Amino acid sequence: MSKSSDETVGPDVGSDTTASNGVNEWSIVFRGAECRLWSGVYNGLHVVKKERFVKNYRITELNTKITKERIRAEVRAIMKVKEKSPELGPIMPSILFVDQNNIIMTLIEDSVNVSQYLSDGQSDEVIDSLLVSLGQVIARIHNCGVIHGDLTTSNFMIKPKQNLLIPIDFGLASFSTSAEDRAVDLYVLEKVILSSHPDIHFDKLLQSYDENIVKTPKNDVLKRLEAVRLRGRKRLLIG
Repeated sequence: MSKSSDETVGPDVGSDTTASNGVNEWSIVFRGAECRLWSGVYNGLHVVKKERFVKNYRITELNTKITKERIRAEVRAIMKVKEKSPELGPIMPSILFVDQNNIIMTLIEDSVNVSQYLSDGQSDEVIDSLLVSLGQVIARIHNCGVIHGDLTTSNFMIKPKQNLLIPIDFGLASFSTSAEDRAVDLYVLEKVILSSHPDIHFDKLLQSYDENIVKTPKNDVLKRLEAVRLRGRKRLLIG
């Protein structure tokens, strides 16, 4: 497999012209508004292919631009976390192939989506432990200078037997170390979790985040989160 010359992509990203090379068969796993997920075997490895498809209502140039930007952002974000986080790097999926519409990554085996994991019913003790882990993982992402952009329980996989939490779907990722951007990331997750699980102790997640984020005097994320919440409440009142 040939390698990409783009320094931001990294050495484990291919530049083949087709995502079918080396694949026995693809099976659909998930269909979303922006992409499809497929499982398969690629060059002897169990993998997932994320395929961003054409939106017919968009003009071709815009569709190409958006798809390219999101794939590029996702690859850069994953590679940055793998390179900069000693805790997350070894457990993040490896990127094996990238083209204009597809990313092929190693499968996160023996894992379940956190949204499904919570829906299956967990004890208070397990949920509290999960919140602590979520806070740690988000802080580690932010410490790499990465903003996830779409923090939801659907965008984390958990390996219950190993108690490992792995972030996924960096398609809306950006790169920043500002308290504002980090606070907005947390606010998005807070709204998602409390809307579906209002009894969850979200403060446990925030405490864990605060214990793991690298702080500076001018970068108090939790203080900025209060301001972000206030803006959100004002929008609700105004309608």
